[in-house]
Amino acid sequence: MKLPLASAALAAVLCIAAPGNASARYDGPWCANMYIGMGFYDTRCDMPSFAACRREIAGTPGTYCSHNPYYRGAPERTRRKASRRAR
Repeated sequence: MKLPLASAALAAVLCIAAPGNASARYDGPWCANMYIGMGFYDTRCDMPSFAACRREIAGTPGTYCSHNPYYRGAPERTRRKASRRAR
């Protein structure tokens, strides 16, 4: 009985402690792929430019920058047509 209760409590804490906008981590056009050991990488795709990505991974062996395959770009703003007034 203690294990399910502890699991539920842990799940509740993790849900509360989650960042407000987790998708912001994947909103940029570039991804920094950082090697964290034993064949695992941590990927951050919030880099606004290739130069920013290179600065993020500078000096860390086994890391690289790549294009974010899910980046859609900034939403386009729709322009309103100017209304013509009768003269």
